[in-house]
Amino acid sequence: MNLEISVANIAAAPPRIDPVFLDSPVLQDTSLDRSLGCQLVAKVETDNPVGSFKGRGTELFAATALTPGQTVVCASAGNFGQGLARAAGRRGHACVVFAAENANPVKIEAMRRFGADVKLVGSDFDAAKEAAGTYASKHGLRFVEDGSEASIAEGAGTIGLELAASGRFDAILVQLGNGALLAGVGTALRELAPQTEIIAVVAANAPP
Repeated sequence: MNLEISVANIAAAPPRIDPVFLDSPVLQDTSLDRSLGCQLVAKVETDNPVGSFKGRGTELFAATALTPGQTVVCASAGNFGQGLARAAGRRGHACVVFAAENANPVKIEAMRRFGADVKLVGSDFDAAKEAAGTYASKHGLRFVEDGSEASIAEGAGTIGLELAASGRFDAILVQLGNGALLAGVGTALRELAPQTEIIAVVAANAPP
């Protein structure tokens, strides 16, 4: 990822994001702390309408990067598509989501429930992504790739704002997928809590 991500934009993002995604709870467990020999804090990003942190970035993107009535197209395994469909629909934008034919049916239904026109194409995410790009180009629509939009990373970066405001951390573990979460949270913490070590974690056997 080579995006111009701004701490100022992250700081200005919360008013543009549905509050249901903000100030997510932080959990601690004393038994787990004793077992690990440290104080562990877990920020819970699943207690919201799309069940993930994706709503933060898609909200900011839809609020700042689209022109009135613009249709958006994306590829998703489920979470990003839910977030984009909800954020776009709330602002009057149509949303087309391409997903693999074997995508999680629960998430497919959730995307449709949020108003997405879901098209099932191919046997994996890469095939769906290629089809989405082709469709957007053919119809002159806005193709949105999670991880390639600064505003999506900046929306996710609001998690970093909340962590920095909640206390001092020696280290933070951030899951790494397409990079938007890490880029946003990392940018915020590098500015607001430079003493914090940022560790990205990705499954060893996950497909690229």
